[in-house]
Amino acid sequence: TLSVIDLNHTELAEPEDISSGLVQWIQFFKATTWKEVLHMAAQNPDISNAASTMHSMYQNNYVYDECWQHEEENRIRRSLYIEGKIAGKTEGKIEGKIEGKTEGENLFAALAQKLIADNLIDELTRATLDKAYRQELYKRYNL
Repeated sequence: TLSVIDLNHTELAEPEDISSGLVQWIQFFKATTWKEVLHMAAQNPDISNAASTMHSMYQNNYVYDECWQHEEENRIRRSLYIEGKIAGKTEGKIEGKIEGKTEGENLFAALAQKLIADNLIDELTRATLDKAYRQELYKRYNL
């Protein structure tokens, strides 16, 4: 089974989440100081190993730089994704407005042709000014 826990609400953790050490790991990853990490490491050998690995990584500038570079690339990728998504939505809205305008013009042109063919010029004039009447005419002419 899949177990999900909100990282900000560990007080709501199920007993099995606590007994499995999941809450300890959450606290480890949320730690903001080495003092907190070392305190947890003293209580849990797996966390101690992870803390040692983290410490070694921070001591090794190459690994630290690689991690930082990876994070920077991810940040740029997310930023480009968001920019692309916004641009795509904007482009879609513009295209949708153009299509809607074209469809609306074509619909009204078809109505105008039918009203002219039926010699209903006064109705055509009213349809240009009265949206509700225009909708009624669209229904009447099955448009």
